[in-house]
Amino acid sequence: PVPCSDIGYEQWDEMRLANNITRVSVPQEIRCRNPPPSSRPRKRRGGNRRNDEKDGGVVPEEEGEEEGEKYTNVIVMGGQQIRDYFWPHYKPQMLDRSQPPSLSAAADWALRLGAQKHESRIFAALTDNYQIWDYASALLVRSGILRFQPWIARDVEEHIRINVADELPLDVPYDGIHVRRGDKLESDARTFVRRYWDDLGMYDEETGDMPRNYIPFSHYLAQFDDGEACVEDEDEASPRLVYVATDDPMEVRREIAEDLPKDMEGNPVLVTANGCNIKFRFVFGRPPSEGD
Repeated sequence: PVPCSDIGYEQWDEMRLANNITRVSVPQEIRCRNPPPSSRPRKRRGGNRRNDEKDGGVVPEEEGEEEGEKYTNVIVMGGQQIRDYFWPHYKPQMLDRSQPPSLSAAADWALRLGAQKHESRIFAALTDNYQIWDYASALLVRSGILRFQPWIARDVEEHIRINVADELPLDVPYDGIHVRRGDKLESDARTFVRRYWDDLGMYDEETGDMPRNYIPFSHYLAQFDDGEACVEDEDEASPRLVYVATDDPMEVRREIAEDLPKDMEGNPVLVTANGCNIKFRFVFGRPPSEGD
């Protein structure tokens, strides 16, 4: 159920605007009442009765509770407020692992995101910023906190059924790779592309020349070289199923066809650092021109 469902849009928006970092350094939290689906009288534990309709269900901290009622703490923000408060207020708390209280807070955060107890301990022990974000993102995705609106979920399901499901069975494990190129190659991604080729000694600082203006697809596949993907009988192993989402499908397909070695059955192969061969079967979403 949606928390605080008796609060209207105008009230939510007023609370959002009140969380202005130029006026309050710490975002304000509200506590609201979620009455149970029952009209029977309930006994109140402390505090005075008040008119829920007049105050929109917002309850001050000192307000008493009624038996059977549930309460939700909410921080109301829009995209701008999240960005404003993230850097000075939330990010330091999320990454802090300096003292025992911060380790306990990190573990509690993981548990609230749906982690198992052993996962919360692993999360609290992480100190690398990128690993912390990756782990938190994975927990967040698995939790179901982020979800599509029902009508968007319906359209996505229909798109998958028509354009993907024939090649990508959804009842078996598979990996997903997002290859973002397009306009990003001239903006955000340019620094990373240059650094990639420079590390290989293949970037000319004077001319700016490099073999390609993007990071090769084979570099994405190198993430699978973790030592765990190798099997004793590689010939009998099934190809690893990978869904590729990209705005440059023709070039990525060409890279797969020309840059990757193939096994006897034509499956693309990644040769790992320790000499293992990982077989792949790649599935691409149908481009809009084909899916219409």
